[in-house]
Amino acid sequence: MKLKEVLAKRDQLKNQIYALKRSIALCQIHLKDEEMIQDLTDIKAVLDAEFNDLSNGLKAIEEIEM
Repeated sequence: MKLKEVLAKRDQLKNQIYALKRSIALCQIHLKDEEMIQDLTDIKAVLDAEFNDLSNGLKAIEEIEM
């Protein structure tokens, strides 16, 4: 993947994680559907792992001094 694509993917994952956090909070407040909350939490965990992998991979690039 090109660096631009990786950065775009990281931004997309960050936005999706934020949206899931809000969805989980709203489900806890209004719907109180434990199954839906658990499903959203599981999806968020997968996206968090992918985001962390991308961020850790980019640390080496960010540390390079030009």
